Amino acid sequence: MLWEGRMSKAAVVTGGPSIFAVLQPDAPAFPLSHWSLTQRLHIEIEYLGFPVSDSIFRLIEPLPDYRVASLQMHLHVGKYICMVGYICARKPIRTRNGKLMQFLTFRDPEGVWDGVIFPQRNLNNELRNEGPWILHGRITLDFEIPVLDIQQVKLAQRISDT
Repeated sequence: MLWEGRMSKAAVVTGGPSIFAVLQPDAPAFPLSHWSLTQRLHIEIEYLGFPVSDSIFRLIEPLPDYRVASLQMHLHVGKYICMVGYICARKPIRTRNGKLMQFLTFRDPEGVWDGVIFPQRNLNNELRNEGPWILHGRITLDFEIPVLDIQQVKLAQRISDT
C-alpha cells in the first residue's frame, strides 16, 4: 500500500529542530502482506470506512443467486425482484403530510442503481448504515430510468475477519 512505500523510502529529517517525528530510513512498514484479503478488507473498513483492496461484496457470504444486477434492471420493469446494494447516497425528504421517505443510490458488483422507500413501507429506520443490503421490491420507471421501489430490506451477512 501507499504507506508501505513511503515508510520504506523515508529519509531522516536533518537541519534544525522539527515539531514532527523523525523517520529513520528502512523504518518498518505496516505489515499487510501476511493478512488474507478478507482481513485486509475488514481493517480498511474499520479505519477508513470503506474497502480499498477489493469490493465490499467480497465480504458477503454468498450473494443470492436469484438477485438482479443493476445492469439488468431495465429487463425486469414491473416485476418483484431481489437486489444487493451498498448505500452510496441518500436523500431523506418529508412528504406534504410530514412523513419520511428516502431516495437512495446503491452500488452493486456491476454498477450503480437507484431506489426509493415510500412512507407506508415503514423501512426508513431500517437502513441505519451503508450495508451491504439485500433488498426486495418492484422495479418501476421514473423518467425512463429503472428504480427499485423497496419493500423489504435485510442486512447482508458478512464473512468474519478470522
